[in-house]
Amino acid sequence: MNTLTLAAFTLLTTTLSAQSPHTLPASKKIVFLSGTRSHGYGAHEFNAGNLLMARLLESRFEGLETDVYLDGKWPEPTAFENADSVVVFCNGGGGHLVNKRLDQFEALMKRGVGAAFLHYGVETVEGRPSEKFRDWIGGHFERFWSVNPTWTAQFDALPEHPISRGVKPFASRDEWYFHMRFRPNMDGVTPILSAIPPHSTMRRKDGPHSGNPAVREAVRKRQPQHLAWAFERPDGGRGFGFTGLHFHKNFVDDDFRKLVLNAVAWTAKIDVPESGIETPTPTPEEIAANQDYAPRKPRVAQPKPAEFPADAPLKIYLLAGQSNMVGATSKKWVEANAKKLAKPRPDVWCHWRGETNPLAPGAGGEVGPELAFGHALGRANEGPVLLAKFAVGGTTIQEHWRPPSAVTRAGGEIGHLYKVMLKQFHRILERPEQYCPAAKGRRIELGGFVWFQGENDCFDGREKFYEANLRDLIRDVRGATGAPELPVCVIVINDSGVWDEAGGGGPAVRDAQRAVAKADPNVVCFETADLDEGYHYADGDHVTIGRRLAKAMRPFNNRGVVPAADAVAAARRAQDALFYPGRGPRPPKPDTHLVDLPWIRGESGWNGEPRRNLSIEDRPLRIDGETFPKGIGTHANSTLVYAIPAGKTRFVAIAGIDDEVGNRGVCSVVFRVHADDQLLAESVVIKGMERWHFDVALPDGAKELKLEVTEADSGINSDHADWVEAGFL
Repeated sequence: MNTLTLAAFTLLTTTLSAQSPHTLPASKKIVFLSGTRSHGYGAHEFNAGNLLMARLLESRFEGLETDVYLDGKWPEPTAFENADSVVVFCNGGGGHLVNKRLDQFEALMKRGVGAAFLHYGVETVEGRPSEKFRDWIGGHFERFWSVNPTWTAQFDALPEHPISRGVKPFASRDEWYFHMRFRPNMDGVTPILSAIPPHSTMRRKDGPHSGNPAVREAVRKRQPQHLAWAFERPDGGRGFGFTGLHFHKNFVDDDFRKLVLNAVAWTAKIDVPESGIETPTPTPEEIAANQDYAPRKPRVAQPKPAEFPADAPLKIYLLAGQSNMVGATSKKWVEANAKKLAKPRPDVWCHWRGETNPLAPGAGGEVGPELAFGHALGRANEGPVLLAKFAVGGTTIQEHWRPPSAVTRAGGEIGHLYKVMLKQFHRILERPEQYCPAAKGRRIELGGFVWFQGENDCFDGREKFYEANLRDLIRDVRGATGAPELPVCVIVINDSGVWDEAGGGGPAVRDAQRAVAKADPNVVCFETADLDEGYHYADGDHVTIGRRLAKAMRPFNNRGVVPAADAVAAARRAQDALFYPGRGPRPPKPDTHLVDLPWIRGESGWNGEPRRNLSIEDRPLRIDGETFPKGIGTHANSTLVYAIPAGKTRFVAIAGIDDEVGNRGVCSVVFRVHADDQLLAESVVIKGMERWHFDVALPDGAKELKLEVTEADSGINSDHADWVEAGFL
């Protein structure tokens, strides 16, 4: 990176990938042009975004030079000498950086220089600027034709193209522009990211950026919209348009970030590796670096501790499902339209994504049914309330949430998310005071189980099994919580066209949900088909759903179920054998740790060498909620080889996916232990929030120990694997 042009550049504090960079056959140069600051913290971060991209790309390619120009400064003509591509990330419309320099930019394009225009940078004005944008990158945002709503785009399939190498399907909430103005017949244009916008994107009135008859008709017909595209110019130059990146934090998404970096490199005619351009996930400090504004300080005061009658119980509710249980109502909507829900409640706590806090609107677009539901429960109960929420988008009851009874009845494997949910819920029941401060000394009552899921079971015939699977799920949750009459509410999914037309199973899933409720006096359901038919309804609809949930559960409010302690204890004891057959008890700690020995061979599939006493991203080692001071952090596919110390007869270890992966994606690995190339032991497929125990006798005379981690069934992305408390006895 040319530091002469980066007076404002602050070096990122976290070490970037130690993996060997790719050596380019010939030197390359990319120029980044950054606009002036415009929005508040975290949005339109042109300076920070370009600096981050340049830094990451330079870390991956030896022979690449990047020049980053900040704060709307246009460089001298000599800056473009030997440039292979120009990235333009700036305000658009009439104030676009390039509008007044069309001739200079046109000369670069005629020379075959690549161009990547990002987010607002794809918008210009009608006339010659728009014509040139179509010539350079193949398309652009056109006022009164294109629109700029904020929504969650689901990218289920990507084309075969260098830009999509190594990128898995993903979803991202951003200000995704769509209904772009492309070249006639899409000549030379290859769509890279396409999605079907929900009807909620059309809630605004018609205007230059908000709506028009043509785009409304396209959304009504559910026509796919192209949100990122590649363009190959007749002169051999390459262009790229990308409508996302309103939110700087989206660089944390590994697939989102990889696609953008792949595209920038492609425009410079750099060969993109088959696995894509892999870089470490930016830390919070790296995301905060170089932003134009300081982060906003929260203005909402923390609630005063609530006081409860001494004999009032703690009432716990279990909430689970897929993306509509996660939620999509914005905090901004709540603050504008449901102000009473915007203040944290001191009497209701919510456990979500590993943290427990007083109930308050979620960050960004993650307000789910729990907000309005929790407020209603707080008003109706004398004692404290704890909501335990577990939800992951794009999941099915047929696979991810598959309960043990379904496995007994029809085969298959217990769903990973069912295991995670029950393990964590049992921890809450065992130590409720760690999750709700008011729980100490109080008896526990279970208020109910809420299930909001089914959309992804509308596809590929899974709807045929939904009713039986849902009955099994309810039965098993009741058994595992020691509450055979636990109240249950099933939220009936909406009638979005994608479930009913593309998937075809929507009516069957809804009928199954109603049938389960009709057959069990302790199960209720309610409809949501009258709300917006988008994938995630419309902004505000999850508050409405929460209110309906409170009404549906009202008959059970005074019927809290006291979990049978002996049944819960028995279920907890049986959990390990049921969830992880073949896994033995926790092994003893070694007297000689691997981290204290040199390895003969140490290989990690990503981010350089394995780490000692740190994860592969240089964080504390943490598996399934437990932090470990000693161990090896690596990444599939990985091999570690050690000489076996004299006199040692056993190898012991705990192995698992590091918790740093969080919700980035699906990860799955298998751990194996060898001695002199003889396989001694291997784990089952291990996913996030799971662990495996090794306590292995070493063969007499064995010289070398080899530890392997291989990817299982989801590719190697996010396969951050740890060997902790690992060593010899």
